[in-house]
Amino acid sequence: LDFFRSQPVILERKDVIVVHAAILPESLKALREWDDTKGKEGGAGSGVLGAYKHFADIAAKKIENLKEKGRKEGEEEEDEVKIQIELTAQNCNPIKVASSGTEERAAAKFFAGGKWRQVKRGKWWESYDKEPLVVVGHYWRRFAPPNPNIIKGFNPSGENP
Repeated sequence: LDFFRSQPVILERKDVIVVHAAILPESLKALREWDDTKGKEGGAGSGVLGAYKHFADIAAKKIENLKEKGRKEGEEEEDEVKIQIELTAQNCNPIKVASSGTEERAAAKFFAGGKWRQVKRGKWWESYDKEPLVVVGHYWRRFAPPNPNIIKGFNPSGENP
């Protein structure tokens, strides 16, 4: 575990970012601003685990507000509140975003992993048209058709399951 604790969440240069799953501008900003003193002062701890807990605590406060809103609005909004809670838990924690990706609303409920779901993995790369180049490892076997807006002239090889 000590080895993993010593590893960076993202690698960043002026011309390239390397991340396991995803990077969003707001996540990147939060990770750049992270300082172990924030975690220590807030009781979350230091390093990546402290950062994870710090951002999870922030998301938990937002989730509590969503739950309160749901209690006020009643059953007709129950599904919407559940969706917002799932999206907040994942997308508001930059460590989760970097390590397992983003989530977005699904067009329709679907059954996966033993339960009904209303959110799906976000294909953040389809709308990423910024600099620098982002290299990810999480989706390495799930190639989409080449998108010339991502990297001009880049055509991934390998089987597309």
